[in-house]
Amino acid sequence: MNASSENIRAMGWPAYVRATTSDINSEIARRTGLNQGSVSRWFKGSTPDPASVAAFAKGYRQPVLEALMAAGIVAPEDVGDDPPAAPYLSRLSNEDLLREVDRRMREGGSSAGTDEPGEKSLSGPDAGEVIELPTAAQRRRRPKLGEMSDPPDNL
Repeated sequence: MNASSENIRAMGWPAYVRATTSDINSEIARRTGLNQGSVSRWFKGSTPDPASVAAFAKGYRQPVLEALMAAGIVAPEDVGDDPPAAPYLSRLSNEDLLREVDRRMREGGSSAGTDEPGEKSLSGPDAGEVIELPTAAQRRRRPKLGEMSDPPDNL
C-alpha cells in the first residue's frame, strides 16, 4: 500500500469521477453504457456497484483497480503494493510517449518484448539512420496525369 492508493481511496467516488472527466452525467452514461439515473445517484451519495465502477473505468480508460479503490469497494490494504501495470497511453506526456517509442525502436522487438506465435516484430532503424517521412501535404497530394502508373493488363 502506498500514498497514491491512500489518496485515491480518500478522494471518494464522486470526486474521482469528476477528476477523471468533466462530462455531464448523460455523456458519462453514454460512454460507459450505464443508466443515467445510476450515474446521477453517484453524486447524491449512492455507492456504485463493482460492475458499474468497472464500466466507468473501461469507458474512460482508467485502471479498474484504481476505480474500485476510489469507490471504496477495494481497500488499499487488500491490494498491498500497487500492482505493476503499463501506463495508459492517454496518461503519458508526449515526451514520455516518444521516449517509449524510441526505446522500442532501438530494441527492435515487439511492443510486449516477446513475439506471439505467428507475429513478426517490426525492427526499428539502425542507430543513426534517419527515416524521412512524407509531409501531410505530400500524403494528400493527388498524382498528376503523367505521374499515374499504367493500369494493369487484366482490366
